[in-house]
Amino acid sequence: MADVKVELEELKEESDSGLTTPGVRAPRRRGLWVAAGLAGALAMATGGLILWRSWRPEPPAPYLVALTSTPGYENFPTFSPDGDQVAFAWNGEKGDNWDIYVKMIGSSEAHRLTTDPAMDTYPSWSPDGRQIAFVRYAAGSTAGTVRLTSPLGGTERKVSDQPVGGPLS
Repeated sequence: MADVKVELEELKEESDSGLTTPGVRAPRRRGLWVAAGLAGALAMATGGLILWRSWRPEPPAPYLVALTSTPGYENFPTFSPDGDQVAFAWNGEKGDNWDIYVKMIGSSEAHRLTTDPAMDTYPSWSPDGRQIAFVRYAAGSTAGTVRLTSPLGGTERKVSDQPVGGPLS
């Protein structure tokens, strides 16, 4: 015990005189707090960005609008590439002959494109919207021929003699 007492007194004297080497200091925790603060700020900014990007105003409720109100049957509607017009086959007011018609969306009038007594059906727009292809069936035939016409009307032309039995792609 006496030896320990002597050692402690010597340490005290060295300590009071400032001759001892400084001991190991406790590590600073300031850098840890800065890193934690930056991580928290980054997490909040990321969360805010995700919420901001995912928020969209609720779209208005959809409503249905009839494109036509003609008597009889309308079949095979197809929208023009710009979405402003619709082409369709209609069997007419008397229901006696299928022809191709075009109507501007929002207009009340349909424009008749074909007048042949044969059955015209399956209209299909060209990608540029300048022509409409359709299938014409001769009386009693199960296969038709492909024809082209302008959506403004006028002369039509036969495209192929290859028989077609269904919609055009």
